[in-house]
Amino acid sequence: MRAFLGVYDKTRISEFARALQQLGWDLIATSGTQRVLAKVGIESTHFSEWTGHAELLGGRVKTLHPAIHGGLLYRRGVPQDEAEIEQYGCVPIDLVAAGFYPFDQLARDVTATPTTVIENIDVGGPAMIRAAAKNYRWVVPIIDPLDYDVVVDALRTTDGAPDGVDQQLRRWLAEKVFEHTARYDQSIATYLRNLSEREAK
Repeated sequence: MRAFLGVYDKTRISEFARALQQLGWDLIATSGTQRVLAKVGIESTHFSEWTGHAELLGGRVKTLHPAIHGGLLYRRGVPQDEAEIEQYGCVPIDLVAAGFYPFDQLARDVTATPTTVIENIDVGGPAMIRAAAKNYRWVVPIIDPLDYDVVVDALRTTDGAPDGVDQQLRRWLAEKVFEHTARYDQSIATYLRNLSEREAK
């Protein structure tokens, strides 16, 4: 059982990670999340160790890697998927908790330059949580820290096994993911449209 934790908003991530670890889960984390966990004694595997590849382009490319997306998107029990996972050495990831760069916050900051705002368009986070949400039948997607307790409570019913999170709950969590990413993308589109209008004046 493996969870990938990569959140900008670190609210209660340590408590959530500790609960998962106590239930027997292995943790993979991005740099910032791993630092927060390490401060309270929670061990995790850095994602670059997991993928075998360092960050690129000043951090623009982090989690966009087959070792992560293969582990998220493969359909358990589908023969072709099972064969490819084995062939390419991908390992399943059963849960993702993700949070995005604070685009909205910067977009509202009148002192922030367009370059700074655009650099805070998150690519890897949305791609990863959308992959988890698409494959919610097997992967638990969490975009909202308020849902940590719901998931932990569900997992405790099966001593930590992912089967504790039933399909109805998984589907609801996936719905929240796609609603969140839709709002996020709309805010980016609005910012770019407003930027174009300002430049046209």
